[in-house]
Amino acid sequence: MKIGEDLDLWFRLALNTPMACIMEPLSYYRRHDSNITNNLSGYFKGSLEVHEKNLKRSAKLLTKQEKDIYKSKISAQHFHYGYYLYRNMDMKSARQEYMSSLGLQPTRKALFALLKTFIPARVIKSCRYYLKTDEA
Repeated sequence: MKIGEDLDLWFRLALNTPMACIMEPLSYYRRHDSNITNNLSGYFKGSLEVHEKNLKRSAKLLTKQEKDIYKSKISAQHFHYGYYLYRNMDMKSARQEYMSSLGLQPTRKALFALLKTFIPARVIKSCRYYLKTDEA
């Protein structure tokens, strides 16, 4: 795993041993230009992989309400990744992410976003161009 290995470790530990929470920072996160989190596509893919694995691992332990909350989080992550792909004009991949989002938690917002991926790229580019020139 390149993303979320710490989250994955904590989740596996929580499944196997009692845990407690200490409300003070015990470590720091150092950011720099070569952080994997600067690669948004890799970040989205990696974090989705971790969360989907953890949802499966915890299937027998979580209540229905807890599973729904976790599915909602994963659905939102698929939506955000879809938006990233849409902004980069990768409509086929954006469509897949929006479909994954809808499969976990159907929302009008995700449905509308999915429908936008069927608009021809030249129309989207033209709209973006005209919106930019109106702002100037």
